[in-house]
Amino acid sequence: MSLWLKERELARLFAKRDIYIRDLKTGAEARDAYLEWNDIVGPLSDEIEGEKSARLMRRAKKFDLPEPDGEGHWTQGFYSHNQYLTAKGRAFLRAEIRREQREGRERWVWWIPLVFGLLGSITGLASVLVTR
Repeated sequence: MSLWLKERELARLFAKRDIYIRDLKTGAEARDAYLEWNDIVGPLSDEIEGEKSARLMRRAKKFDLPEPDGEGHWTQGFYSHNQYLTAKGRAFLRAEIRREQREGRERWVWWIPLVFGLLGSITGLASVLVTR
C-alpha cells in the first residue's frame, strides 16, 4: 500500500475513533475505548512514520548527507520498536537537502547568462557580416 493510501486510512480510522468515543456515556468507557483504538491505529501510524523517515533518508543519501544525530531527531516507535525521525529531525533533514540542492544549482546558474550572451554576440556578429 502506498504512503498516501496509508495516510488516508489512518485519517479515516482517527475520524471513526473520534465518533465512537464521542458517543460514549462515561469518561471511563471513553478512556478504555481510546486505548483500544490506539492498538488499532498505533501500528499503522508507526509504519507511516517509518516509511516517511526511510524516504527522506534515501533522498539525503543521494546528496551524501549524514544521518541527523542531534538531540530529539530520532524516536522509537511504540508498536514497531523501529527508529524513525521526529518532526524536528525531518525538518532538519529537509533543510539540509534543500541547502545541497541550492548549492548544486548555484554551480551552474552563472553559466546561463554567459551562454546567452555569447549566443547573442555570435548572432550579432553573423548579422553584421551577412549584411556587408
